[in-house]
Amino acid sequence: MQQYLQKNWLKVVILLALAYVVTKKSFHFNVHFNEPTNQLHEPTSKQPRPKAAKEGYTSRETKKQQEESIFSIDPLNTAGQERVLSVDTRSCEEFVKRFAKVAVNEKHKFGIPASVILANALWFGQAGQSSAAAKANNIFRLACTTDWQGPTFSTNGQCLRQYQTPWMSFRDHSYYLTTGKYTPMRQVNVNDVDAWLEGLKDLGFYQSKEEMNKVKLLIEQFELRAWDNH
Repeated sequence: MQQYLQKNWLKVVILLALAYVVTKKSFHFNVHFNEPTNQLHEPTSKQPRPKAAKEGYTSRETKKQQEESIFSIDPLNTAGQERVLSVDTRSCEEFVKRFAKVAVNEKHKFGIPASVILANALWFGQAGQSSAAAKANNIFRLACTTDWQGPTFSTNGQCLRQYQTPWMSFRDHSYYLTTGKYTPMRQVNVNDVDAWLEGLKDLGFYQSKEEMNKVKLLIEQFELRAWDNH
């Protein structure tokens, strides 16, 4: 063996060197192979979480626009007092558009200004949003009378008339304003809106001059007099 090593010492050194290199690489490969795989996909840095959206208005301008979309029907409302009626402007406009032709038809048949009919509907029925309008189709909040033989609807202890459709409410409103104690209104010129408002106030249809002024304000705000020309 000693003679072999002396003769082939160079080959032995080379073989030992190769064996050392191969053994080191195999060990390094095994170490990496046995590492947890989830560490290979772990991000180098944490991604920042998106900020949660804030609730409410995004800007003062948006809030102002939304506030201006609400039309307060009560012209006598003062700071600290509850609004008598607040209705979305678009809802009022859509309501008028829906029933304008009905009001014009009632005008020609009964001699009542279409503007007064539409304003009464907006005021007493809150543009169709009142409980009487929504549940009983009573757009004008007409109360039960001794001669009323139709179905009824009770709200807050008051008996109100009930109709199958809103259009029946418009027709009954026309009869209501031209019969019984309101018969004198037949003599009022259909083109004299102010005289109609004053006459209905004097006969008790409007509870006060303030209420009459609210109805008049609706006529002006939504330009309802235009329908009197149809």
